[in-house]
Amino acid sequence: MRVDTYRIGALALLAAACGRTEPGAIPEPDGVARVEVSSPASAPQILGFPATVEAGRAAQVSTRISGRITEIPVDVGSRVRSGQVVVSLDAGDVEAAIERAEAAERQARRTYERLEALERDGAATAQELDDARAAVEMAEAALKEARTQQRYAVLTAPFSGWVTARLADPGNMALPGQPILELIAEGRVKVVADVPAELGSRLAPGDPVTVREPVSDRRFEAHIARLAPAVQTEARLLRVEADLEGSPAAGSLPLPGAYVRLEVRGAGGGTLWLPEDALVRQGQLTGVWLVDGEELRLRWIRIGQRRPGAVEVLAGLTGDELVVREPSPDLMDGQLVEAASPVPWNPARTPAEAEGAARAAPDA
Repeated sequence: MRVDTYRIGALALLAAACGRTEPGAIPEPDGVARVEVSSPASAPQILGFPATVEAGRAAQVSTRISGRITEIPVDVGSRVRSGQVVVSLDAGDVEAAIERAEAAERQARRTYERLEALERDGAATAQELDDARAAVEMAEAALKEARTQQRYAVLTAPFSGWVTARLADPGNMALPGQPILELIAEGRVKVVADVPAELGSRLAPGDPVTVREPVSDRRFEAHIARLAPAVQTEARLLRVEADLEGSPAAGSLPLPGAYVRLEVRGAGGGTLWLPEDALVRQGQLTGVWLVDGEELRLRWIRIGQRRPGAVEVLAGLTGDELVVREPSPDLMDGQLVEAASPVPWNPARTPAEAEGAARAAPDA
């Protein structure tokens, strides 16, 4: 009886062990999947280059005379109008110079008038009269110069815009040519980038480009406005400028000085792209689910550039696969596929078209 009891207990333990899952065993796929799929597609390669936003027009406000600054009624961020007074200098020295020039001009004119009367009476020579006439002309020129200097004691804004830097304060001494304020004009800004010289033959004024903010990923459509007529010898780079219309102050455009990317269309037949919503990530790995016959397979890939709704595939796909859109986290490798509904997409759309399509799509 005791032997039978031991035999029954051993059989029970063996049955329990057989019912457990072996450690490390891959679970069998559970059920079938219904998925939406799309095929990778070829699209023109987009080349991106570091670029800087610059004001369409900028100026430094300085004076041509020396003098103590008495007033600066604006500061950084102030909006100014064309012709508005932005800097005032102590004009005491200039006014004194004008008074001296006026006195010298009056004296020269009186001398000339006396010699003119003497010359008519024969008491002065023609040479003396010519010298007096020249002295009058020199005095008039000196007076004109002194009055011109007076204009540089009051500095005005050369155009409407904003103050970006204030480099002096009231009480400081202003020196000729030393900047006091820096201004940028309202309206247009430009994006400046240096691109490889070999692209120069494929770019021309009027070509469409995209300006992208790396952090916010905002994109702005623009056109090439200017190409440098020569290549930078040291780095073999070509300067490209693109104009953006709008108001940086209103937030519709990047601020001057901001770092952006200038994206231009590359040459050749293009590269392979797939829908961004097909990506799955596990740690540092990026992959996609593929419909292989009647089963699902996970494929690891390497991606490159991004654009709205699409990513570039650098390795892992050939282009004839069917990738699963918005894959469920419950999908398993080898799982049977009951239905695969095709979803059309177009990676070649411009960023503006992609964003417009996204806004027009109904909410899920």
